[in-house]
Amino acid sequence: MAFKQALLCVFLSLCTNTITMIAAKRLFFAFFLMLPFSLLSQEIVDVNKSWSIAQIHCQPWGNAYSTQFYRFEGDTIVDGVFYQKVMISLDANGDRWDFFGAFIREEEGRVYFRELYQEEGLIYDFNLQPGDTVQIDNSRGQEMVHLVLASVDSVAAENGVIEQWTLDCVEYPGNSETWLRGVGSMAGVINSGIDIFGGLCGLYVLLCSEEDELLRFQNPEFGSCYLLTTSTNELSQDDLVIYLSPSTNALVIDGLVGNHNVITVTDMGGRVLERISTSESKALISRNLKPGLVMVTVVSAQQRITKKVLIP
Repeated sequence: MAFKQALLCVFLSLCTNTITMIAAKRLFFAFFLMLPFSLLSQEIVDVNKSWSIAQIHCQPWGNAYSTQFYRFEGDTIVDGVFYQKVMISLDANGDRWDFFGAFIREEEGRVYFRELYQEEGLIYDFNLQPGDTVQIDNSRGQEMVHLVLASVDSVAAENGVIEQWTLDCVEYPGNSETWLRGVGSMAGVINSGIDIFGGLCGLYVLLCSEEDELLRFQNPEFGSCYLLTTSTNELSQDDLVIYLSPSTNALVIDGLVGNHNVITVTDMGGRVLERISTSESKALISRNLKPGLVMVTVVSAQQRITKKVLIP
């Protein structure tokens, strides 16, 4: 609302005496309706928004999943600074919310996060231009990292498109992070900088983002805003055959089922090497992979299979 009022004031101040106030207002609202949807709500720290985030847990029998829901509420003053409280729920219906023990605030496109008994740190800066570097100091990460804005493009969303940022890490070359304007990191709204460290256990991933109880963005890799705890033993490991074709040097994944499968290839440190989507029973990854062990993960709806493959 503040954005609309500010834009209206600027527009009206430019009107001459030959244009009446009523005509000016009509022109303003006609112009406003033509603005892209993403301009209507670019803030991350918004009490009308909520997020669902999956956490991947490693178990002896494979991966298990739990879903956490986050939102922000209530003005709180800490050391003279206004914050919103970070709230968490494990309830899919959102009937119970608990204080997460952290605070968050946003100022001119920059988002700051602060856990109890810790100093605040910058976790987002949407004022960057391609090539700019920002220091991310998220206390949920292993250390501070420097990210370079590599590219800005768009990704499909429920209401059109959302601006997507790809940022490369200075400390860990080859690792990158993805931000969505008004939504946050693809690792979760309070997990900016976490993707950089990778790993196969304890990984976070954004499932959905809602605004005013309406779905705004859904992660196409999962197709669900809530993941139940699932073991890989519930899937048929034997039916999925993965091998390297000697003739084409392509990685072959055979025995796929379902209408939407997402295949991700990572190294043993968790860095993504390739990711594709397919509805076919067989998929080929033609990118040349370096010799060594890789992890091939197939996600179909709420089920997942992960296998180690040796690239000779």
